[in-house]
Amino acid sequence: MSTSDNKSISSLLTTTALLIGAFYAYGTISPIGDALRVENWKKVPAVVVSTKTTDTPKGPSTSVRYEYEFEGKTYHSHRFAFRELIFRLRNSS
Repeated sequence: MSTSDNKSISSLLTTTALLIGAFYAYGTISPIGDALRVENWKKVPAVVVSTKTTDTPKGPSTSVRYEYEFEGKTYHSHRFAFRELIFRLRNSS
């Protein structure tokens, strides 16, 4: 194997490692950014439409569906874990 082949393989491995690292970092940082943004949202009342608890190998899993109105438009969602993440961020410092 020539020196140029070794450099090509090394470059390919380095690029692959950087891409995997960037993907992992985005998956970690993106939810933190979401949690910090929602902290400044205007609070509005919501109505729980449905709840469901399912047993999983890791323990119970709960899903919630709710709706709320903001600026005259009705929204539906199922996301509710931001508060836990914000709590963890505040208490980790």
